[in-house]
Amino acid sequence: MKKNNRRLFLAAIMLIGLTTLQSCSKEGPAGPAGAQGPAGVGNLQSKQVTINPSDWQWNSSQLSYYVDIPFDAINSTLLSNGMVYGYMDGSFDNVSGWFSLPFTKYPITNSSVYLTYEISVISLGNCRIRLIWSDGRQSIPTSSRIFRITAITN
Repeated sequence: MKKNNRRLFLAAIMLIGLTTLQSCSKEGPAGPAGAQGPAGVGNLQSKQVTINPSDWQWNSSQLSYYVDIPFDAINSTLLSNGMVYGYMDGSFDNVSGWFSLPFTKYPITNSSVYLTYEISVISLGNCRIRLIWSDGRQSIPTSSRIFRITAITN
């Protein structure tokens, strides 16, 4: 008998609780607008490019491969008051993600040779991504690589 009363009492409490929760409403008048947030960076532009193995060009005087990438964000304002960042999407040593340039992978398996990717601004509207082997070898990647270029000016 006590067990039945206890069960009935618990059932009544649960029913009251559910009824109370269902009768609650989250709708109401909108609150006041928040304060203006801080100013963000002046001007940020980004471009993503895929570089295929056939896109790399050999520069015999620098013993490196390169790809020139047009990017309109590289203008006189950026050259005097800005920055260009480069990132490469990839997977190295069981770590996947976006790697900032310059990026050096060393040593290559079973050797003392290392590989570096770097970015530089070469002229108004153009930047260059270079691939440099430490031993000067002429070997291009066998698969496409995705790069992201970001320009920031004040």
